[in-house]
Amino acid sequence: MKKTGICFLLLLFAATSAAYPLESKLFNMRNKIFQGSQEIKPLLAGSRDAAVLTSMFDSCIIAVSQMDAYFGMLGIFETIPKEQLTRTAVDFLENWLNQVKKTNDLNISFLKGINIPVESSTRDQAQKLIGYFGELNNWIDKELVKLSIVKKTAMAQPPAPGGTKKR
Repeated sequence: MKKTGICFLLLLFAATSAAYPLESKLFNMRNKIFQGSQEIKPLLAGSRDAAVLTSMFDSCIIAVSQMDAYFGMLGIFETIPKEQLTRTAVDFLENWLNQVKKTNDLNISFLKGINIPVESSTRDQAQKLIGYFGELNNWIDKELVKLSIVKKTAMAQPPAPGGTKKR
């Protein structure tokens, strides 16, 4: 019994201590994508690729907004005492990240599928964004692994003494 408790505490510690570096990586990717959007703005002024650049800019802003929403949800999530953590709370975070990944995949498909002639600066920016969205998806995969560990450890906890009150 003691071994199980110690293993549980070690796993919980590993899952929660790993959160900060990973969140930092996700936040850094959010900032890279935001910076990418800022690099697109000056290109709009003199480019004949205004429609493509506008779509690229919008894709960046949507990705940044989705990550900002995730960080907000994560802040709320982290206020839940561990003994009151539910599978549903973790599911919301996982579902949101999976939606962000789907959006990023659509953005990558759009950027790879540009089949009209575009200026080299537009093409270069598209390649940069493909890399950013792909890298963000890789970090999201790592975050999803971390969340699955949190879910498993939360579900392994015994119920709080006295149970929960029903209304």
